[in-house]
Amino acid sequence: MSGQEGRACRAMPLKLSVGLLLLFCGNAGSQDRDDPKDLLLHARQTVLDTVRRLPRYVCTVTIDRTRYEATTPEYLTNGRLRTRSCDDTIAEMKRAGRVRRPSSSDRLRFVVAVKQDTPGVVKEMYSWAGEDRFDDRDLLDFVRDGAISTGTFSSMLASIFGGDAARFFYSGDSSSGGRLLSEFSFSVPEEKSRYRYVFGDSALRQTPIAYDGAAFIDPETSDLVRMAIRSRQLPPETGACELTQFLEYDRVRLNGSDFLLPAEARVSVLRADGTEAENRIGYSACREFLGASTVRFGPPAADAASASRQNAPPPPFPLPAGLPFKVIFTDQVDAATGAAGDPIHGRLKTAIRDRADKVLVPAGTPVTARILKVRRFYAQQRPPVAESRGARNPSLVLEVRLQTLEIGGTSQAFKAAFDSGLRRFPKQQSGPFAVRVDIGSIGRPEDSGNDREIGTFEFWDPSPGFIVKAGLESNWVTLAP
Repeated sequence: MSGQEGRACRAMPLKLSVGLLLLFCGNAGSQDRDDPKDLLLHARQTVLDTVRRLPRYVCTVTIDRTRYEATTPEYLTNGRLRTRSCDDTIAEMKRAGRVRRPSSSDRLRFVVAVKQDTPGVVKEMYSWAGEDRFDDRDLLDFVRDGAISTGTFSSMLASIFGGDAARFFYSGDSSSGGRLLSEFSFSVPEEKSRYRYVFGDSALRQTPIAYDGAAFIDPETSDLVRMAIRSRQLPPETGACELTQFLEYDRVRLNGSDFLLPAEARVSVLRADGTEAENRIGYSACREFLGASTVRFGPPAADAASASRQNAPPPPFPLPAGLPFKVIFTDQVDAATGAAGDPIHGRLKTAIRDRADKVLVPAGTPVTARILKVRRFYAQQRPPVAESRGARNPSLVLEVRLQTLEIGGTSQAFKAAFDSGLRRFPKQQSGPFAVRVDIGSIGRPEDSGNDREIGTFEFWDPSPGFIVKAGLESNWVTLAP
């Protein structure tokens, strides 16, 4: 993968202590440098040292997602996408002069940590930005739709370097940006892979996938600098042709110690219908997880029940179900920087009253909500109603869920459903907008309760720098705790 050709190769199987097979294949000049086996083992030790110490730390992860639609006639039939062979689709991707056209984009923000309950198995944990707890929810539990990827923080490194699943080959040295890097290609067969591709609308529909790639290591420092990972052996039922990852690594100083952490990652999925989903993942604000927080990593069995209770969210504030109220959001949402996971604050515009007209929660009570989606839809993929309005510019969709009321100086969790029967709002925005209710799939009734709690606001024809101004109002109804 380094692009070097005409290199004299010697097949020298070297059995490493970690169970990896290394083939020495280089030019004559490289033999004067350090043994590539030693370089790989030093890099492996650096990687695993970071993985071992990471459970004490957390980082903020921001994921920018973009979906691209097919733009060539071969993929379109009467305005609808059709599939082609994966070979044709991949070849189209590499066609010179090809221009990708985005159909939608959004941003998500989480906090990520790792735990290692089982030796050799590293699991990533996620929480919304600003929360003080982690639990066993997977990232797929937070993200309701679209392509999403886990593992770029630490799990992929642990899987590749921490066991005998990967088979390595030395592929020579090359220069990148004036920096000498040694390339080690690798492959992981399906039967040893912990890499899973989840497809459809259920995490139960998943399949292990084989993959290969290359690790680029600085021979002077033994630091992993870059990794490229690719899988082209996805089962036909997934509808996917190719999955690629590109990861850039850098040293980060935390509490006087150096950690090798991803600076940026890019994950792309190419489908047989010519659509492509891309995640650009950035890590920032890495810090030690302080003891005042409620996260626990790998508790002993005797303490598991106690840890589960500590990590559980607080019980909802006991309000009777079916009581209507109105919320006015006091924060603005910048479409250019806002992300799912960000909090948004507001207050009750009307009191919550019981059926005897007694005030249970007064007007003006502070409210906190969580943004679940800030997604932009581009012109060629606008919903049909957009065409009827003659809309040509992108539209913006904002989804929120109410979370807490501040009662007596304390944040109290509560549950409320977005009220689809009350749709009249003051026109305080600089453009028309609509309110809708995300009912969800009627084939999955188990999700209908959560879907009721989501308020969805659609803004038509906003400018690229559009800001949802403070003062947005919406109507809600209390749900039983």
